[in-house]
Amino acid sequence: MEKREYDASFKRMAIDLTYARGSVKEVALELGIDPGRLSKWRQKEGTPVRFAEGLTEEQKEIKRLQKELKEAQLERDILKKAISIFWKGRRAVFGFIKEHRNQYPVEKMCSVLKVGVSGFYYWLKHPRANGRSRRRNWWGTSGRYMPRARAATAAPGSVLS
Repeated sequence: MEKREYDASFKRMAIDLTYARGSVKEVALELGIDPGRLSKWRQKEGTPVRFAEGLTEEQKEIKRLQKELKEAQLERDILKKAISIFWKGRRAVFGFIKEHRNQYPVEKMCSVLKVGVSGFYYWLKHPRANGRSRRRNWWGTSGRYMPRARAATAAPGSVLS
């Protein structure tokens, strides 16, 4: 595979485009460049001075409102897809997040669905964290299920209901 080299003026133009449009991915696709490479160029160069000075107050407000609209649309899309799982409980919500984590950011889904990000990752890492493992060996002398705390306080040989 041939290694492509880009001159400084092309890099500067690409970086300015990313700031103007607000999307590295969109500009990278348009120019046929890897988005990671374009992001590295942006990090090395920093923010363009002439772009920041060129915006009027109205343009800055439009940019801010466009960003807010994009966030609200993302939240709406997540809620549209998740509406059927709310009554099913936390495991169903975590399952929804697992299924859609390639489509939406995990942090945003957790925020919209009111669950903790760390709770989701714990659930993902520990599949038995759903409660069943806690009940596995907690049987009292009667052969009936009882939590460990009740079994510890029960009189020997007594049957707890």
